[in-house]
Amino acid sequence: MTLGHSTPDNGHVGAPLRALRGPHALQLLGESRRLASMIPDHVEEHGGVHEVSYRVCQFLVYPSLRFAVGMRDRPWYRNVVGPGRMGDALDEALADIPGDEPRSISVLRAQILAAAASRVAAGNGAAFTTELADLYEATAEFPTGAAVDDVYDWMGVVTFGDLADGAGAGSVAAALEMCVEERFGAGVLEPGGAMERLSTVISLSVDAKDAPLLATLDARALAIELTSSLTQTLPLPPSLVDAGGSSNGALLALRRTLAAAISGCVGAITVYNVNVVASHFDPLK
Repeated sequence: MTLGHSTPDNGHVGAPLRALRGPHALQLLGESRRLASMIPDHVEEHGGVHEVSYRVCQFLVYPSLRFAVGMRDRPWYRNVVGPGRMGDALDEALADIPGDEPRSISVLRAQILAAAASRVAAGNGAAFTTELADLYEATAEFPTGAAVDDVYDWMGVVTFGDLADGAGAGSVAAALEMCVEERFGAGVLEPGGAMERLSTVISLSVDAKDAPLLATLDARALAIELTSSLTQTLPLPPSLVDAGGSSNGALLALRRTLAAAISGCVGAITVYNVNVVASHFDPLK
């Protein structure tokens, strides 16, 4: 295994385990230790052990992961892809990426994506297929009540299949994960939490002329329509994508992207992404 939880389970499961592991930092093992040299600003060292955040791993690896049919009906809010699958995929991709010189995280993500696509096209992409058994429980049951129902309850019925991109992979899910602060925290699903904030950004991105029709839909129908608009807009070209300095920064970036889609300017180079684009014009690429 190339990635492992920094905090062992110590016999805990469910909510106690999530509380024990907190932000769920991951140890870099095997081939993934190269990340300490490749993206040093995103790797921390504690007592000789290199660690990376779960969010960084999701950003790097999710876009290269194909969602198997058996997991596509799984509610997205409930699970994340576990370190075992992300680690295996990372190990395979890094084997095809030469050199350990520092590069931007956006460039490394693009290199991993290209390596994965090449392996899948050659019929050697098993490491990039995510099955139901590869998922890790991230949260409890979705809440209900007056502050949730008909407000953001549709987020509770979005599935991994709804978020699969044109290649059946996780680039759209990755974009949403970047926006969810404290993914494993007890308050992530509660009113005012990260899931409601994400729901607000997505819901407000629809054309005003469509809003009356969407208001008549039940939660599942609304989830289908809103995620359809997401998969029509995302993913952006790899050279335009950055992890964002924080979940709030990623949420603002998503809002700008969805707003640009309505105006027909999605994918343009702007003051917000010009430095990300510039990092791809590098001899390493």
